[in-house]
Amino acid sequence: MQPIKATGLFHKEERTPPAVSPATEPLLSPQTQPLFSPRSTAGGGDTPRASENMLLGSDSWEDFLSRFGGLTLPREEESATQSTRRGRTGGLGQPHARKHQPSGQSGTSLKPSKTYDDISLAPSKTVSDPSTLDPLIVVLNLNHTLLYRASRTTKGSKRPTYRPYLSTFLEWVCKANLDSDDGARRRRQLEVVVYTATRAHNALTLLEGMGLIPSAFSALGTNLKHESLVDLVLSREDLDLSPTDFGSDIDTIKDLRRAWKKFGISEEEGARRTVLLCDDKGDAALQPYSHLPISPFVPSLSHPDADPSLLHTISSLSLLSRETNIASFIRSGCLKEREVDEEEMGRRECEKEGVRVQSVFDAMWWTRVSV
Repeated sequence: MQPIKATGLFHKEERTPPAVSPATEPLLSPQTQPLFSPRSTAGGGDTPRASENMLLGSDSWEDFLSRFGGLTLPREEESATQSTRRGRTGGLGQPHARKHQPSGQSGTSLKPSKTYDDISLAPSKTVSDPSTLDPLIVVLNLNHTLLYRASRTTKGSKRPTYRPYLSTFLEWVCKANLDSDDGARRRRQLEVVVYTATRAHNALTLLEGMGLIPSAFSALGTNLKHESLVDLVLSREDLDLSPTDFGSDIDTIKDLRRAWKKFGISEEEGARRTVLLCDDKGDAALQPYSHLPISPFVPSLSHPDADPSLLHTISSLSLLSRETNIASFIRSGCLKEREVDEEEMGRRECEKEGVRVQSVFDAMWWTRVSV
C-alpha cells in the first residue's frame, strides 16, 4: 500500500491520490508512514512532517505522534454511543446540537472578517453563459450531510448509510467538468472540496466507498481504474487543533480560508465563488453567506428513500453557478425567495445533463463521468 497522505496535501493535480482500502485494517501505522500536512500541525504553524522514507527532524515515531495528543495508530475515533455529545442530543441516531468553538482560536469571536463582510455586500451579477465564469468551489461536509455513520470508527466508516440520491448528486456535480458531445462546455466548472472533522484515514475510507477517490482494488482491472474526482480534502489533521482538542470530542468550525489558501486564491475571490454544503449552519460561522443549508440526514426505517434533499441541492447549485458573487447572492436572500418545486427542478437538471435519478446508491456512478 502506498503511504497515506494527510488530506491537506492531497490535490487532484498531483495524480497520486491517497487511496485507502476498506479491507486494510491497519490503516495507519509506523510502517505506512503517513504524510502530515505542513499546515496541519497541532497548535498551528509549520513543523516537521513524515515523509515517505523518514520522519523529518529528530523525533522518534512516538515523540512525533505525542505532539498530536498522544495518538497511537491505528486508532479508532470515539463511537457515537461513547461520545460526550450524547449529553447534547436527543439520543442515538439524532443530529447533535453543537457548541461551537473556532479551531485553535478559542478566544476568537465567531464573526466574519471585514474583508468577507465587504464582499458579501457587493452586488452579484447573473450571467447567461456560466461556462465563462471561474470554477465554482463546492465544499462538502460528510456526516449528516452526504451520509450517516452509526459510529465514528474505522468500522463505521466502512459501512455508512448513504443519503438518498447521493450517487445522482455526485454524478451531476462531476459532469460539470465534462464537455458536451459537440466539444462545447455549457456548464460552469466545479472544484470539489471535502471538508470534515473526521480523521484522515476514516475520511479517505468514506471517500473511497463513495467512488470519489480510486479504490486500491481498482488497480486489479484497468477498466475500473479512475482518477480522483475531488480537488482537495481537509480533515481533522488540517484544523490546527491543540493536542488535547485533537483527541477530544469537540465541535469545529469549517473556516473556508483554509481551502482558499491551499487553492492559492484571496479571501475576496474565495467569497465570490465558494459554497459550503453542510447540515449545521454553525459550521459556517466565519463565512455564513457561503452556506447552502441542507437538513441533517438521519436514516429512517419507515421511509428510507423519502429524502429528496440532494435533488433540492442540485437545483440550488444550478442557480448559484450563474452568479458572480456567491456570498452576496446568498446574503440577499435570493435562494429563500424562490417559489419553485426544488425536487422537480433538480430532476429536470439531471435529465438535461443525462444523469440517472435514483434514490438507491449506485456504486458505479463514477464510470459515467471518468474520462
